[in-house]
Amino acid sequence: MVRRGARQGRSKREENEEGVVQQPFVLPKSPFAPLEPLNSDQLDSIHSASMIILEQTGIEVNSHRARQFYKNAGAEVNEASQIVRLPQDLVISLLETAPSEFILTPTNSERALDIGKNNIHFGMVSGAPNVSCALHGRRPGNFDDYKKLACISSAMHLIKILCAESQKNSSIFYLIENFYKILKSDDWIKSYIFWELELFKILGYDLELHNLVDKKISNNKSYYITKSNTEKKIVPNFLMEKNDVKIDIVTLLSGLKLVGDYLDKTILKPNNMSQPLSRLQFINSLK
Repeated sequence: MVRRGARQGRSKREENEEGVVQQPFVLPKSPFAPLEPLNSDQLDSIHSASMIILEQTGIEVNSHRARQFYKNAGAEVNEASQIVRLPQDLVISLLETAPSEFILTPTNSERALDIGKNNIHFGMVSGAPNVSCALHGRRPGNFDDYKKLACISSAMHLIKILCAESQKNSSIFYLIENFYKILKSDDWIKSYIFWELELFKILGYDLELHNLVDKKISNNKSYYITKSNTEKKIVPNFLMEKNDVKIDIVTLLSGLKLVGDYLDKTILKPNNMSQPLSRLQFINSLK
């Protein structure tokens, strides 16, 4: 490990940074009456059309477990087509059991949310069916898109917490520019690992692996182990040998863990920081 420059600007950033004053936790309330964009006849029309769809056309439910819930509740379930049909009487009877308000309690009970009445809540959503980008426009999303979005979040979070604000750094600029080019490649996960290492190097934390590992050969296969006297770690070959061999996801995950351990031990913990949740979420998306 070699430190060069030792993160110039962090101390200056911490001295000048005023921070954001955290406002007390409150539940905002709407002072206005609920909007009524439709009259009663229009609402009845929508309701009747919905009942026809649910009862006659049905909905496709891919989850076997979910279909079982529908079946136990009295719905008509066709396992062959995975179509579930809901009689109107069943829908109405179940709607009558839904509470008009309820309490959503998180781990911290002091942050419980009162759902209903005129309370206002803001939150993120998941499961968006579409994704948009400059290359391909708006299109149906897929799991690969999700993993890349998680990767973007991880990379930008690292930039935010590791780089000094309001300081010109052309190396970081070009590194970010190259990051988006990486996402276009077939082996983008492998390239991202090297991208993180390059980020650390620019910031003065060069992980010079060739000076930290011993090469071993067994059954005509080479492998690498750290020289540490206390904890021996296997270093994935792709971090030591530059080639175009396709890397399996298990090996890539081990590479991400190794780099993450280095990030924690060398950069984050000495600065009283922890690994960004976004990076952990990105890793989980690959499992």
